[in-house]
Amino acid sequence: MKAVEAAPARSIYNVVDDEPVSYRVLYNYVVACEGVSEPHSGGDSGLPSLGCSNARIKAQLSWQPAYPTFRSGLI
Repeated sequence: MKAVEAAPARSIYNVVDDEPVSYRVLYNYVVACEGVSEPHSGGDSGLPSLGCSNARIKAQLSWQPAYPTFRSGLI
């Protein structure tokens, strides 16, 4: 809501946590939490990066993520 209410018109922000993460790290964390086998290697190597930065929204709107890392948000 803060971005909707306080941001200048036509602003764009990455509303993400503080830790950029690769798909491999994310998938391996999730499977470890679920106690299942790791994903097989191979597949689409052209997956987009999850390496977004929230620096702009933090600086311009004094925003902080509710969960600073994906790990704390998935517990």
